[in-house]
Amino acid sequence: MEEFDLTAHPFLPLYGDSEIPLQNELYEKHKPLYSTDFRGGQPENKPYIMPFEIAEPRFLALIFPGGGYFACSNGAAVKIAEALNSRGATAFVLNYRVGDNEDPERGYNCRAILQDGVRAVQFVRNYADEHGLSDRKVIVFGFSAGGHLAVSLTLGAKEFDTLSDPVSRLDHIPDALVLGYPCTTLLEGAYPLLPRIFPAHEPENERARLLDEYSAPFHAASRKTPTFIWYGTDDRAVPPEFNAIPYAEALKKSGAECELVSYEGVGHGVGLALGTAAEGWLDRALGWLNEKILKCE
Repeated sequence: MEEFDLTAHPFLPLYGDSEIPLQNELYEKHKPLYSTDFRGGQPENKPYIMPFEIAEPRFLALIFPGGGYFACSNGAAVKIAEALNSRGATAFVLNYRVGDNEDPERGYNCRAILQDGVRAVQFVRNYADEHGLSDRKVIVFGFSAGGHLAVSLTLGAKEFDTLSDPVSRLDHIPDALVLGYPCTTLLEGAYPLLPRIFPAHEPENERARLLDEYSAPFHAASRKTPTFIWYGTDDRAVPPEFNAIPYAEALKKSGAECELVSYEGVGHGVGLALGTAAEGWLDRALGWLNEKILKCE
């Protein structure tokens, strides 16, 4: 596995020295290993952030990896973070807690997952305040299930924030989203594991509410977060006709800034998509951000 300089890119605990909320120590001891991380040695299934810093960034990027809510594909995410560094952004890769793909009732559910997503945005805003960058935009890049987590920040995820410290009082809504082959629904057309893991442990009536309320295409009317979405036409894992396309249509109908881009012959989970028709997605997304959000020349 690829090695990184941990003095430059340390594993920073998402909650610092504080107790991790909703931590399931029993599950931690028995969790089977489904990590798709780029190296070993980090706390398994613990929430942390890895920073990729540059001097004087134009904006701050927070990357939510995919992984079906049972793993975090951080290997692909760090490549995107490095690419963002070369384009003028300080980037952070989030390792959020995930569920169990074989026995969802044993693992984490939406409460821990959304708690980590909310805290990650607040973490980056706190970083900005501490480094004199509070005027910089915070852009969340979400992929596959990480796209669902990113979208969920705009759909009421704050209801699961259990903390009351100074960081928790910072805004958890990103200034914009960039979504790659995102999961946006937990209903028809959802990636099969998401509707099993997301509401696990919850009472039956609460499960139904969660599956509905966190299916973004049906609740975008009041959401104005500017969003760039791209997908491949050969994506069979997360069919765009049930995910990316209806969500983009709903955002546009609501009056939100939204760009939807498709790439012929591209499948799921391609990351930077090097060597495919989607290879230019990052520069296209940054062009959109420069025009609509960052207001760069």
